[in-house]
Amino acid sequence: MEKSIETIWKEGFLKKDALIAPKLNDIYNQKSMHIVAKLKRMMVLNVYFLVIFAIGTLLLNTLVYDIPWIGLIIALIFISIALLAKKQMSQIKELDQGSTSFEYINSFNNWLKDVINSNSKYMRTVYPICFILAMAIIWYSNGEDALMYSFMEEYPNLWYEFNIPMMPFFGVLFVAALMLYFGDKIYRWDVNLAYGRVFKKLDSMISDMEELRA
Repeated sequence: MEKSIETIWKEGFLKKDALIAPKLNDIYNQKSMHIVAKLKRMMVLNVYFLVIFAIGTLLLNTLVYDIPWIGLIIALIFISIALLAKKQMSQIKELDQGSTSFEYINSFNNWLKDVINSNSKYMRTVYPICFILAMAIIWYSNGEDALMYSFMEEYPNLWYEFNIPMMPFFGVLFVAALMLYFGDKIYRWDVNLAYGRVFKKLDSMISDMEELRA
């Protein structure tokens, strides 16, 4: 019969017969509970933020910028990211196994690494797409007062296709290509910015416990 994570933590971070002081065992047990709970809260808040951002972007581009089609595309992208994150978080329930919370925390850490590796492949395409859409917002927003019209009046002799100046467009594509190439690094930097401190605490705690178990 599988144990819940609550039961595992009640039994201790290590098995009761481990050669480690009960007080120290309890300290690491409490630290593990705190770190996992904090990461879960941060992930839930991130999902809420993605949904709110998607809705806000759709409303802003529809009601203010007068380009609902761009707002809809961006909203769908961020909703899909939120759904993916929610699906991945549901996998945490499958980690409630093992005889000690040390085994659980290792399983949780491995799950985090797998999620980051998986998401980096997806997000490396999201960054350039969002960049291109952001440039489109600047170009098309505000209807008759859009930058597109004033730019075409000021530079009528440039090469245009579908009211888009090709030279600046190639520049946008070049930057997007760079973002695609470095997308993995950008995503990992982004994740580290949000979760880096907690990840370091998790790695440090696991490293300490591995030394104590040796």
